[in-house]
Amino acid sequence: MKIIPKEKYYKVIPLVEKVSCNILFAEVVVFHKASGTIFVDNDDCPTICLIVHKYGMSLLTGIPNYLFSNDLCTFLVSNQNIVKWVLVYPDSLSVILYQNISDRIYDYNMFDISKKGILLCRTKRVMFDFIGVTDIKNTNNFQIHKIAGTDFMRINGSEAPKNFWDTSEDFIENGVGFFIELSNTIACYCFSAFANVKKIEIGIETNLSYRRKGLAHFVATYMLKYCIENNLQPLWSCRIENVKSMKLAQKLGFIPKSEHEYFVIEKCT
Repeated sequence: MKIIPKEKYYKVIPLVEKVSCNILFAEVVVFHKASGTIFVDNDDCPTICLIVHKYGMSLLTGIPNYLFSNDLCTFLVSNQNIVKWVLVYPDSLSVILYQNISDRIYDYNMFDISKKGILLCRTKRVMFDFIGVTDIKNTNNFQIHKIAGTDFMRINGSEAPKNFWDTSEDFIENGVGFFIELSNTIACYCFSAFANVKKIEIGIETNLSYRRKGLAHFVATYMLKYCIENNLQPLWSCRIENVKSMKLAQKLGFIPKSEHEYFVIEKCT
């Protein structure tokens, strides 16, 4: 397993093109739209790759390779700060992990608490298709602001734009986002976590103090209207156990399309 130089990222395009589900987080790395690292078996003619976005999301795809598989498993159980989630496509490729580190793999929230070290918690990532806003909220109830450069750094949270984009300038030029501010606090925000000229993947988060007020629905509706007006395809995906995200997506006009093998990397002490 080796790091492929950036000038050769195009070499993994044939592998990426075979993936039929939403992997925009990996595509923006491959096409130099976001920071990340790509690991391959051969940098001239790769047959398998691990594409890692700066946020820690990664895609494993290609054809099983013995040496790459061994290196990959060693890497995953020793580099949690680099890779935090692994989407596997096709699902059958996860055999690489089961063959090498099966003792570290557990169903999500069901792992053996006696185990120490880095574990891979198996779950599913659900991909949605957008069919149109079905439950439109009147966004006039709240003042919704567009995220500007001055807002980029002051938005905090696990899903904050600064966790996905390299700079505020890059986000303002190539992404988009909106937020609701209440009592001088950014109560809820919705933005393009990943984007290209045709698609955006929606990231959304509500401040703990303002949850259960329907703010996410309001700001997400505004984002979807923006996408429709600008001919952008909105994408939504989440872990299957994230019931709130699943329900919100369907209220907004998304329908579940497919489920894929997904591993959350956890450190147990």
